[in-house]
Amino acid sequence: MTDARAYDPPADLEGADNGLVEAVAAKIWANRAQLFNKRATPHEFGRQSLAVRASWRKTAEETLRYLFALGFTGPGGPPRDPETGWCYAWNWECNNWEIIDSTGGAVALVVNDQDVPLLIAAPRMEAAITALLAAVKHTPAAEAPEVLALAAALPVTAQGGDNATE
Repeated sequence: MTDARAYDPPADLEGADNGLVEAVAAKIWANRAQLFNKRATPHEFGRQSLAVRASWRKTAEETLRYLFALGFTGPGGPPRDPETGWCYAWNWECNNWEIIDSTGGAVALVVNDQDVPLLIAAPRMEAAITALLAAVKHTPAAEAPEVLALAAALPVTAQGGDNATE
């Protein structure tokens, strides 16, 4: 790793999201410190030793590369997943992400890192629900309260209908 005093964030991660690596490093450092009952906030990250900051920056870089490989993007303009048409967008804090369906409708907002597995699974869940609803369409099962509730849980499309009835 280069000298931590002359930290140069990787341009391929930062892009228009200036300070993203540093923000993620500070956030995960503070979260880790809090696991050990230490009072820590991301604002205190800058007061840590050069070695501590360098190691957490490296962790943040690896974390961001993983998230971006999954399809998460920064606010510079999220590309859509070619299979699902869905995308993940970073909003204004490093732990604040949203998922947008193929028609541009907001599906979920994640402000807690424990929600990330659900966010990542959302496109597969939507596809499975849509397939189930198509399989039971025009059968008595389609009128079951649980199936109607499942259909109502899908995001509304741009055409004004929901995925279950259109």
